Amino acid sequence: MEDYWLKEWGKGKPPSKWVIEIIDETLSRLEGMTKEDSEAIAVLNEELTQKFLKKVKPTSVKNYYTYLHKAVRIHFKDKLTSQNSIYHPTKGISEHFACTLIDTPDDIKAMNLGLQREALDWKQHNVATIEDPELIVKRGREVLESAIASYEKTGFASYADIGAALALLVGLRPGEILRDAVLETSSAYTIILTQGQAKTRGKQRSYEMPTLIEADTVLKGYHILRNTFQADKLNDLELESYKNNLRFQVEVNFREIVPTLSRLNGEKTVNPQRLRAIYDAIAVFYYCPPQVKDFVFIKAINGHEPTPGKADAAMHYLDYQIGDGAIVSAGGQRQGIKLGQPGVKLIEAIADK
Repeated sequence: MEDYWLKEWGKGKPPSKWVIEIIDETLSRLEGMTKEDSEAIAVLNEELTQKFLKKVKPTSVKNYYTYLHKAVRIHFKDKLTSQNSIYHPTKGISEHFACTLIDTPDDIKAMNLGLQREALDWKQHNVATIEDPELIVKRGREVLESAIASYEKTGFASYADIGAALALLVGLRPGEILRDAVLETSSAYTIILTQGQAKTRGKQRSYEMPTLIEADTVLKGYHILRNTFQADKLNDLELESYKNNLRFQVEVNFREIVPTLSRLNGEKTVNPQRLRAIYDAIAVFYYCPPQVKDFVFIKAINGHEPTPGKADAAMHYLDYQIGDGAIVSAGGQRQGIKLGQPGVKLIEAIADK
């Protein structure tokens, strides 16, 4: 049974071995159930919750029900009957009852919702300060140029170092950097991501993004990475260890100069997600026109669907602000300090407005 649904898993990180074992057992038990077996369904749901809680925190339980639901859809796609299926009114399709009736318990959902609201409130009232953005950008440049020089001299360059630099200089995620992103030239300080953006929910979009240093240097590092680290045939699970090496190099290269966010989870180290937020803050400081709201600019450079007046989609990236010292050094400017400099142009998504 395992080979059947895993072979059709498609895109997305596949479950780990212990999750596969739980899913296989659950699929076997579901074979003999109907949507009318309410007591058996409740017992199975409780057992699954306890199995997941032995391995992961309550905040992560929903992810493992998502794995289960995907496996159920694959396994039962040609086995749906009136007895084991339920019509989903918003999707407009019938699907196996387990995708609805076996799910994260309401008490865990309520707890997670409370934590999300608490985190959002924290974001709305707390920010970390970047006192020396030029120092951070300089470090990113040094890491990237060192890797490029190594490649030109020896034919070898550390994929993790290049990846750590690109996480800052263009704000890409590890998976995008190592495998998925297709980058093309646009201007002296912008590039275009033509495909490979993560978390698009099936809506692939090509969009322009600024680079914190010269775009040709960024693209040179990107092409070296693609030439020396060919990950196009790696699945998400196989790619994970390489992502971990990239994360380690982010910490090694930036932990002394990038502030962490203690927030609700007591964060103590720098990671690629944090560099993504740093990138956004510095990109606003460098390239966002003063009359444009920061969250509008951030959504544009992250390829988010335009939603006028809504800041929610960019809230995750508003964790940092530029310190007063840097603003004073820029003559009091808070946004767009590099606009007007040779080779610097406004990204089309903002210029078109």
